Amino acid sequence: MKQEITKLLKTLVECESFVSESKYQKILTRWIQKNLPGFTIREFPVEKNRKNILAYGNKPIILLACHMDTVRPTKGSEAKLRQAGDKLYGLGTKDMKGGTVAALIAAKYLPLEVSEKIGFLFYCDEEYCQKGMEAMVKKSSLIPKTVKYFLCPESRFNLSFASRGVAVFDIEFLGKSAHSARPHLGINAIEEAFRFFAILRSALGKFKSSLNLASLNGSTDSNRVPDLAKSTGSIRIGDEKLTEKALLQIIKDIIKKNNFQVKFSITTFRSAIMPKSKAHIKKFLSAAKGFDIKLADPMLAGYNDICMLSSKLGIPFWGFGPYGENNHGPNEWVSLQSIKECIEVYQKLAKKI
Repeated sequence: MKQEITKLLKTLVECESFVSESKYQKILTRWIQKNLPGFTIREFPVEKNRKNILAYGNKPIILLACHMDTVRPTKGSEAKLRQAGDKLYGLGTKDMKGGTVAALIAAKYLPLEVSEKIGFLFYCDEEYCQKGMEAMVKKSSLIPKTVKYFLCPESRFNLSFASRGVAVFDIEFLGKSAHSARPHLGINAIEEAFRFFAILRSALGKFKSSLNLASLNGSTDSNRVPDLAKSTGSIRIGDEKLTEKALLQIIKDIIKKNNFQVKFSITTFRSAIMPKSKAHIKKFLSAAKGFDIKLADPMLAGYNDICMLSSKLGIPFWGFGPYGENNHGPNEWVSLQSIKECIEVYQKLAKKI
């Protein structure tokens, strides 16, 4: 088993997929045709030569969502798989080609009556603009109606089941210029930006949401009060009550009450997903009995774009994949033993649902 895992992971890691996933797509398609011959395979374009792949058995209940892209490598050696004991090093080993290998091999060795309950969504552009998942949301009617759960095979061998949302906004502050010797005659746009972010941060506290002042650009002339400051803010949303409409109203109220002179726009908004029921969590842990699996804290995790599809269709999701570290780094690695254990967990789950 470990030899097969290493061989498939080597093939996937050494296939470039950070600009275009077309070669990677062909490898996945051929692998499924050879090893899961009863699966239906559907492809649909995202942009130019980028496409998503939907593959599934006769009655899919679990859809494993695997993104195909990686970040750009920082040096050539990252594109080669290397092993040091239990650690397999290489670009994408942890994020998320190791999890993809676990999902594929798990399905391959299931009895036919069980493997027909499995489906795969291989999608592009997770690392940057989420174009692949956005395209999938628009074509969500392609998801078989039998699907009851989504599973993203990436974590650190812990179980995630919820996700904070994320919002990004641009805001431009208008002040009043004056000589730096007489600052009281002006309105410092940069200081206005700091004042706005402090007020907004306080207002977001009741929504369990954090605010990051991601960028701030103003005048570099030390001899005058800056009358313009452009900034970008990002919010990690911890409460489903903080909708885009609610956030917009909060910002408008702050601007009006404090007489800020600004231009602003929300450029990205992804809703938080917090489960109303724990049934799917209990189902996973029950199926995976015998493994030491801890629950992930959604307030400490990044955004998982399977939430976009989960929110659209009302289908709960799990995030669970092999242990590893250094995502996006030059020493990214995944545990070979953990991939093997993930295969066992996926198979036990498929047999129980």
